[in-house]
Amino acid sequence: MIIKEIKDKEEFKQAGELAELCFHAFTAENMIKFFNHVKDLYFIGAFEENTLLSAAGYHNFQIFIRGQLCKCSGIAAVMTHPIQRKKGHVKQLMIKLLEKSYNDGLEVSALWPFEHGFYRKFGYEVAEKPIFYKIKISNIKDFKTDERISVRESKGKEDFDMLNTISQKALNKNTRIIGKFDAWFLRGIGTKRKIFIFEKEGSSAGFISFKFVKIKDKDWGRNISVLDWAYTDIEIKKSILSFLKKFESDISEVRITLPYEEEMLTYLKEFNTSHVFADWPAMVRVINLKKTLEILNFPKNLEKNLFVEIDDEYISENKGLWNLKISGSKCIATKITNEEIQESQVLKLTINEICQLIVGFCTVNSLIESRNKKIPKEWLDEQLFPTAPCWIGIEF
Repeated sequence: MIIKEIKDKEEFKQAGELAELCFHAFTAENMIKFFNHVKDLYFIGAFEENTLLSAAGYHNFQIFIRGQLCKCSGIAAVMTHPIQRKKGHVKQLMIKLLEKSYNDGLEVSALWPFEHGFYRKFGYEVAEKPIFYKIKISNIKDFKTDERISVRESKGKEDFDMLNTISQKALNKNTRIIGKFDAWFLRGIGTKRKIFIFEKEGSSAGFISFKFVKIKDKDWGRNISVLDWAYTDIEIKKSILSFLKKFESDISEVRITLPYEEEMLTYLKEFNTSHVFADWPAMVRVINLKKTLEILNFPKNLEKNLFVEIDDEYISENKGLWNLKISGSKCIATKITNEEIQESQVLKLTINEICQLIVGFCTVNSLIESRNKKIPKEWLDEQLFPTAPCWIGIEF
């Protein structure tokens, strides 16, 4: 078996046929068109005598973690022929993707799996608490539309740079994934979604991405499924909701996934709607621990000297004892030896666990409470890694 990048026409044909077999919902022809259309996908496969057995890849994205933009490998198209499963092919591909992510200077990696347990073995951990809402159109308030705000449908590729700019300036950064091309292709035409752009006094200030969903036994879409929205001020947010309200005569409900702390209540007349934790929450993995920690902002008044021992089976540069010096809102992360450090000063974490702290999924206390072990006192400050709302809005 050899592992190589999937590049030529015959290899993409095999990948399309394999995707049809593994993912069911797409034809081989459509998948081949899809693979040929995306631009930022690094795609590799395990081959035996020029026959594709398994494949996996990642898109080059950026995501916001605690308001700071991080370079991210978005894992996608992980698939193995049923006959070839449980032979370790995907493991070898994932190891290659982690190595390349690190060597390419990426800080984190994210994926949206059907099965979370498998990817935990590679250092990924659930990193969000998204809630899936079904909102009746009639429950959305009637907002008086600001005359300075206009709405237009996205023209496609020519708007992608502008959509990136909106994302970077958005108030709801916790829902952002941005990229040069693929992020917007996947949010829009690649998933048959429409993107509408909101402009205020000639400047683009928000967008919404959605599609119409058919109800069983109906021949047209009666619901709106929102994938993502961004707004740079509250008036734009109200305009987006006002835009959705205009579908009241022909749409039954709006389906939207939001971070569990999103303030939807303010914008609804009443909240008599169904909501549950969303299926398939995203998983995130720290690729470069030093770079990720040093990107983050900490409270300006926080002065800490922390010690943490990290276990990372696949990226050796992350593994070992670290000294985290936090001062002036920034962190300097340095690898050290344990000769002069008392064991009681050191917090021991897996790469999965420190990832959950970094993204704000949980606190140190909640992470360690089940272990029955004493937490070093320096780590008990709740200002260090407070929980944060997070929903990573993208679909593959």
